[in-house]
Amino acid sequence: MLVIIFCVCFIRPLAQGNPLQGKKISISIKKATMSEILYQISKKSGITIYFVEDDLSTYKTVDCEAKEQDVPTILDELFKNRNLVYNVIGPRYIGVKKIESKGPTSFNSGDTMSVSGRITDENGNYIAGATVQVKGTQKGTITNESGFFSISNISGSDVLTVTSVSYMSREISVKNRRSIGVAELNKLVRPLDDIVVLAYNTTTGRRLTGNVSKVKSKDIENSPVSNPILAVAGRVPGVTISQSSGFSGSGVDINIQGINSLLRGVAPFYVVDGVPFVQSLLPNLGNVQRTSGRGTGDGPVNGSPLSYINPQDIESIEILKDADATAIYGSRAANGAIIITTKRGKAGDMKLELNIQSGFAKNGRRLKLLNTNDYLAMRREALVNDGRTPGTTDYDINGTWDSTRNVDWQKELLGGTANFNDAQLNLSGGTANVQYLVGGNFHRESTVFPSDLRDQRMAFRFNLDGKSKDSRFRITLSNSYLADDNRLPNADLTLRAMTLAPNTPSLKNSDGTLNWAPSRTGFSTLVPHPLAALSSYYSNKTANLISNVALSYEIMSGLLIKANAGYNRLRTDEISTTPASIVAPESRATFTRRASYGFNDINSWIVEPQIQYKAQTKLANIDVLVGSTFQTNNSSRRLILASGFTNDYVLENISAATNLSTLPGSSILSKYKYTAGFFSVNIEHQNKYLLNISGRRDGSSRFGSKNRFHNFAAVGAGWIFTNENFLKQRPLFISYGKLKGSIGSTGNDQIGDYNFLSLYEEANPDVPYRGGALTVSKIANANLQWEETKKLSLGLELGFWNERILLTSVYYRNRSSNMLVPGTLPATAGQVGSFIENMPATIQNTGFEFSLNSINIKTNTLTWNTYFNLTIPRNKLLEFGDIESSTYAGTLIVGQPANFVKLYRAAGVNAETGLYEFYDKDGKITNNPDSDPLNYNRFIDPNPRFYGGIGNTLNCRRFTLDFLFQFVKQLGENIPGSSMPGAGRNNQQRDVINHWRKPGDITTIQKFASATNFDATMAYNYNLFSDAFWQNAAFVRLKNVSLSYDLPTSVLSKLKLRSVRFYAHGQNLLTFTPYKGLDPESKSNFSLPPLRTVTFGAQISL
Repeated sequence: MLVIIFCVCFIRPLAQGNPLQGKKISISIKKATMSEILYQISKKSGITIYFVEDDLSTYKTVDCEAKEQDVPTILDELFKNRNLVYNVIGPRYIGVKKIESKGPTSFNSGDTMSVSGRITDENGNYIAGATVQVKGTQKGTITNESGFFSISNISGSDVLTVTSVSYMSREISVKNRRSIGVAELNKLVRPLDDIVVLAYNTTTGRRLTGNVSKVKSKDIENSPVSNPILAVAGRVPGVTISQSSGFSGSGVDINIQGINSLLRGVAPFYVVDGVPFVQSLLPNLGNVQRTSGRGTGDGPVNGSPLSYINPQDIESIEILKDADATAIYGSRAANGAIIITTKRGKAGDMKLELNIQSGFAKNGRRLKLLNTNDYLAMRREALVNDGRTPGTTDYDINGTWDSTRNVDWQKELLGGTANFNDAQLNLSGGTANVQYLVGGNFHRESTVFPSDLRDQRMAFRFNLDGKSKDSRFRITLSNSYLADDNRLPNADLTLRAMTLAPNTPSLKNSDGTLNWAPSRTGFSTLVPHPLAALSSYYSNKTANLISNVALSYEIMSGLLIKANAGYNRLRTDEISTTPASIVAPESRATFTRRASYGFNDINSWIVEPQIQYKAQTKLANIDVLVGSTFQTNNSSRRLILASGFTNDYVLENISAATNLSTLPGSSILSKYKYTAGFFSVNIEHQNKYLLNISGRRDGSSRFGSKNRFHNFAAVGAGWIFTNENFLKQRPLFISYGKLKGSIGSTGNDQIGDYNFLSLYEEANPDVPYRGGALTVSKIANANLQWEETKKLSLGLELGFWNERILLTSVYYRNRSSNMLVPGTLPATAGQVGSFIENMPATIQNTGFEFSLNSINIKTNTLTWNTYFNLTIPRNKLLEFGDIESSTYAGTLIVGQPANFVKLYRAAGVNAETGLYEFYDKDGKITNNPDSDPLNYNRFIDPNPRFYGGIGNTLNCRRFTLDFLFQFVKQLGENIPGSSMPGAGRNNQQRDVINHWRKPGDITTIQKFASATNFDATMAYNYNLFSDAFWQNAAFVRLKNVSLSYDLPTSVLSKLKLRSVRFYAHGQNLLTFTPYKGLDPESKSNFSLPPLRTVTFGAQISL
């Protein structure tokens, strides 16, 4: 409704006037470079001025005086008698270009031919202000707003040179044509001049003092993923992104510059179009989706909140890492911040864009398991070793099942093909004063399991930007809505595919019904049945609404009042069913059908009034921002357990149940309030010295009245030393250099709500909402204080050969202290329940980040770009006061990583007994390591030793190829089976063939034994908690490949289309690893790994 009212009341009056002529500025600069003057004009007017430094290099001492004049008038006077021209490209953009001639543009009357044409970019958008010049002459012109040009009196053998700001030049032979038709220019990428979105402002990479990485829409669109953050993996230094499972909507563990907290939330702060987004979902029932790291409260938190953002809507993702970039967000960004900016409309003719893609996904890796002969030999040898014979339930070896049958269950259960379909439709356009974008998306993907389960969603977006005639009043509206319906199995068949005996009977009868393989006595032998487990499903219906309005008004030149208001609601209705069909037919009569119903609702609103002042003095350019934040989050969860259904078909109908109950502690009703005052001061002096100071005073309802508020601040500075006069004589190949650094502090309050209060819950409620006895669930701690993270960052940026090579290196050191952790009370305290307390512990994260971007080849027909990043992180518990007397004395060690794994040290297999052995604390061999807790003397660091990515982009005429390799050096656990080899009807990896058989054998795998062998079972269990199963899990993965082709303009003009692009995308295509498990990223053999996905599609623009 607000959108409709705005459209009716404001669009028409805002759509009038020319903003370039409406806004007047004053400027006074003496003996400055032309580029510095244009930059100051851009800052004061708010108009972006594009230019190439080389075009302005001859104008080093320029004066500019203007008082209350519009920008065109200032530029007309500035460029008088200079070989420079400008043209208005859009409502807020101007292009400046040098005319390659020794005198004014002229035409030779001796020539007898006129040539015209139109210049566009590779997407068919008109390029205004492009220079079209006859090669080797002084003749030339500039394209108009429609990209059209015409040159008179030239020869039919002439060659036209077309140049434009931010585009690669191109030569076109006239060949006696009166029209060259439509000519395309390829975009010239200059990373340092890209706009970078910060907390409450924007800047460019050249003037950035903080540590910020950016991923553009192109990279996201090239990745066939349903969660946009997966497109970032391998592209950004200092950030690890690990997909927990191959299911749609599965958990994603995101970590920025290491783990900053011991046991509580480490999720970054998400912001979508200025609106804080959910950092962590509420506890839920979707176990197969697996987690996204640690949550802020109790209960399993599965899935990823970013799955409910449409990747096709995103314009860019900025990742803020250091204190300079994040401190102004305060405690919310203690673990870094991820800013998602969606696409917006642009001035120009109405444009209709359609993007359709369809493809498939498959499991890309299989383990080497035992075949039937080896499997049966293992089972029989285990019984012989223990002096036993096959029992009545040993169907695989007692003759009940066919001993000659050999089935690859990985192929049968995980070898299916998942379908991937996505369609996006956008309508955009507008005038110089009002721009709009309306878009819709449909997405559907299925699973590789033999079932009809799928994830389906629809999304809608509406963005509107408007400003008044004089550009003093501006308004921005953003609205998005996504509805997702995800149906997943309650059980992950990956475990069954890895362990099912190879001679297991067929899972289905000839008529398609399930085969329970009944024995001679009529009892089912195929229990549990893998396909029957699929009838127990998990349904998740989620609706995500994000709305934002931003207003600003310029009271006087340089002084703005602004306000940002946003609302986000994420609602999930979930059902987990347990039908009678999951058990054998003979057990169904007494089986109790069950269903669990979850209702989760998170809604938040935020209001941020601000005042901004921009001023230019003789000493510096100053940008001051002062504001405040008022934010409220409301969370609620209800979980109802239902039973007593009469049949399997009514499990989704809660009214069909005869018994309803709730679990103690399963319901949530909480409110989180956050308020803050903040400021930032940005100072730039002589285009060389950069200073950014920010501060924030945070207030959180998660702490008691004594510690509710805390102050955070940061200082960032930069020095563009290549702009110094004394470095003008530097080597020509060094074109750009900047030193930057920052220091500051942020906080952390991700501990859940009300932990400073005493909380009570119902004890054993039978029926919801009818009262009952109360018991203590949380013990009060009014002295809770903020965790605090102090960050230091130092960086060096170098550009070579006119920035064709750009190298960035960063060193960071983050120290987090005053840890918030769960506490315990002695039994003599007389109270039960958990509580949160502060511990005198400090975690340190240090590391080096490197990134390299290079333009290897740049011609009219071929460009080749390379991008590379590398991170070398280290994490350790720096200090923990009096740790010996704390409850963490056995789980944390100063000097070790905060999340290290404490294990027994494996000593291999005893050559005489054939059982596993271990080294005790003194280095002596023992078969009973649990006799002393100090025997846990092997410490494993699960964090990557280094990680990064390398990619290349090649453009050849109308073809574009982009590919990215991700690499990680790490250790990972590989547990080969779900039980001891030979102990049950569970298959094993082929490595077990090299097991102990007789005294004197030297091997790493103990003898086969049955489940009744106590000594073998204990040795096997001890081995599970040793370093025996930890191995090199390093990998190099072909993370993404994209190949596209753009139709030529000659074809487009006949079809009356702006652009058409055909493409093929691939994700997770190849993996090279020594890891013997199923997947080195998720490091689990019992959950579906990330899938190999290939899609084909087309982008059409009308």
